[in-house]
Formats: sequence, structure tokens, C-alpha cells
Amino acid sequence: MIRAENINKVFSGRHKNVQALKNISLKIKEGEFLSIIGSSGSGKSTLLLTLGGMISPTSGRVFWKNDPIYEWKLNKRADWRGQTIGFVFQTFNLLPYLNVYDNVQISLGLSARNGKNGEDVLKILDRMGLSDRLEHVPSELSVGQQQRIALARALVKDPQLILADEPTGNLDPITASEIINVLKEVNREGKTIVLVTHDPHLAKLADRTIKIVDGELCAI
Repeated sequence: MIRAENINKVFSGRHKNVQALKNISLKIKEGEFLSIIGSSGSGKSTLLLTLGGMISPTSGRVFWKNDPIYEWKLNKRADWRGQTIGFVFQTFNLLPYLNVYDNVQISLGLSARNGKNGEDVLKILDRMGLSDRLEHVPSELSVGQQQRIALARALVKDPQLILADEPTGNLDPITASEIINVLKEVNREGKTIVLVTHDPHLAKLADRTIKIVDGELCAI
């Protein structure tokens, strides 16, 4: 489904350059649940965003179904992200002035997928246990509820690929387990999932785990 070949990423700093990714190659199959584990600063989030078309590699290529995404024009890559990928972040990235319904509904506008409407928003919020919180803004909800909104926003457009960057990092163990269970459930429904985590226990729940140390893939 998605493949990285010889990916290097160098960030230019004021005093020195930092190489975040070092010659990384990997293949993710359709329907796979892959976890990427590593310590803070290891490069795992950079790899996730590179796979998702958000950070251009310094060298190397990323392929979506054998098509190199960083050779596309910016608007084509943006359309591809909107239609194909659901992103879930540790910081939620919710709009504080929008209520729960609108925070999820806005994803449909960005995805430009035909046939999706308000009923799909209500269905996914019901699945997340938030159907009684439609008019609440994020500040009126718990951290766990906010992450469920973020997950609902990623899922409502029916993406082929879900990229989750430390989605349980701010959550208590019970809520974290609930989020992972939802990810496992949608994976069983056919979604491909890439989960970034520093927690080896969560990583083991995936079909396959890769480890990044100082920007390099390492054996586990």
C-alpha cells in the first residue's frame, strides 16, 4: 500500500543540521496494523509525517500504490491526504471555538469525499460514545473525550490509512485502552493503521513493530 525507499531527512538549524531520518526503507501492507516505537526525539513522528505527505524527505521516495507522492504537485498531495488519510495526534488539534459536531464535520469538507454528510458525523460520534456531547466545545470535555473527538474526526471520512501519533500519550490507562480497542476494531474492518508510540506494551498490540533509534531502523 505505502512504501518508503531510502528516506533521509535533515533539518537545517541555526548552528548545525540535524538528521532526523537515516536511510529508512519499509513497506506497509494494506490492512496491516504497524507500530513504530522509539524514544522521544528518535525520529518516529518525523517518519509518520513523511509517510503521510506532510514532511518532504531530503532524499529518498515515498510511494502510494507505486506512485511517488513527493513528485506530485502540492494540491494533488493535499487532496490525497484529505481523501485517503486520517490523522490522530497526541495534542488532539481540535478547534476550541467549534463544538463537538462541527469539529468532526469539518473533516468532511477537507476530505471532499462524495456521499458523506451529517448522518455520518452522528454515526461516528455515537460509536465514540459522544452523541450526548454534540453542542459542547472541547474545553467542556475531559481529555479522553477530546481524544475520542479527534479519532472520530479521523474516521468519519472513511480513510484507507490511519496515522496515529502517540494517541494515548495524554490519557489514563483505561481511556488509552479504549482508544487502542477502537483502532484495533477499525483495523479488523480493513483499515490500515500506523501507530507511533513510546510504550512497548501498546506496540505489542499491533501486527508488526519496528523500532527507530537516532533516526535509524533497528531490530527489536
